[in-house]
Amino acid sequence: YAENVIDNVPFNNIQDASKVYLIGDNIFKKNAVAGFKIQNAHHLNKIDVAVLNPKGSNMLSHKYNSMGEVGNFYWFFKAANHYMLSNGLENDMFISGRTEGFEDYKKAVLAEDYQMLIEKAGVCCVATVESFVKEYLHEIDSILVYSEEVLTAEAAREVYNLALISGKFGKTASGIIALKEKNNSQGVFDMGAQPNLAAGGLKIDSQEAQDKIKAIWDIDAPAQINNIKDLVKGGKIKNGFFFGEDPVGSAKHDVSEGNCMDSMEFTVVQDYFMTETAQLANLVLPASTPVETGGSYTNTQRFIQQFEASFTPKVEKINPVQLIDLLAKFGLNGLSDVNDVNAEMIKFFPTKSGENKYQFVATTNEGEPAVFAFMADHLIKRYMKEFKSAFE
Repeated sequence: YAENVIDNVPFNNIQDASKVYLIGDNIFKKNAVAGFKIQNAHHLNKIDVAVLNPKGSNMLSHKYNSMGEVGNFYWFFKAANHYMLSNGLENDMFISGRTEGFEDYKKAVLAEDYQMLIEKAGVCCVATVESFVKEYLHEIDSILVYSEEVLTAEAAREVYNLALISGKFGKTASGIIALKEKNNSQGVFDMGAQPNLAAGGLKIDSQEAQDKIKAIWDIDAPAQINNIKDLVKGGKIKNGFFFGEDPVGSAKHDVSEGNCMDSMEFTVVQDYFMTETAQLANLVLPASTPVETGGSYTNTQRFIQQFEASFTPKVEKINPVQLIDLLAKFGLNGLSDVNDVNAEMIKFFPTKSGENKYQFVATTNEGEPAVFAFMADHLIKRYMKEFKSAFE
């Protein structure tokens, strides 16, 4: 979910933590920079690192201590939160001063059967959960680190709730580091690429978002927030535009994402390669690569990193120029170049007024795992397959 990066611990704070907990053991494979920072802090600063291993996997046993194997992370953290709340281990001062929704969350969690949560977590015994909680609470500055590839959105939410219950959130060298699967995933969220978000990453139903939408675009914010998956499954979307994504070629299983184009009357794909998705499109726009286009990435800690084009593009018009020209065809002529796009984007950046409170949100099930392999990216799919075959 988009909010899991709020107050992410900066990477440079890792060296000041008392302990780092890795949820899953794939960090060096999927998020090498963060992995290097953690290893450096462990080796040079003697920062203790412990791993909650997935069931049947223990790839980091030669580096760090194991806190045991976990069959299901969602139920594990739900059980951990239940244990804290049922034993009065919550941080009342932090919760009352910095959070909202605690009582409703507490009621929902304590309504669950603790023993059932333990069983669903797939751990060897109750002590695995309880020893983790006790150690985590004992540490002064502890950081929970996970990749979004490992957790569902609901599991990530329960990790977030855990940090709130303990009061170890939003502080120096303490809290959460949530690592994205893709280098610009956060940038996509921040530009509103979810039905419940406006540009700037603002909640679409917030007063700030509604005021800015009216002032900048002179339209009213949508009254209804739609679920894109439901619209796709129901055949409600008639025209589709796919930007550099290959859902047809990367769907793990059929939940209407892989064959989502079948019910659309007209589809446009902008990509570097003739992907499986592009082969089904009515119109294919040849994309320029990032090194030919320039632009920016927003990392998982919401730092915007700009870069310039380094190569002459092979296509006549680079990606943003194609889109601006298309907007002009539809009579939307307010943007003339990328500088105009950036200027409009900045207008949507949220303004902080006072200290925002963190939200407790209860979950009822573990949610769905990632629908797409390789983050629906054909380039990553191609690289990973070639890399793997080189060693076979």
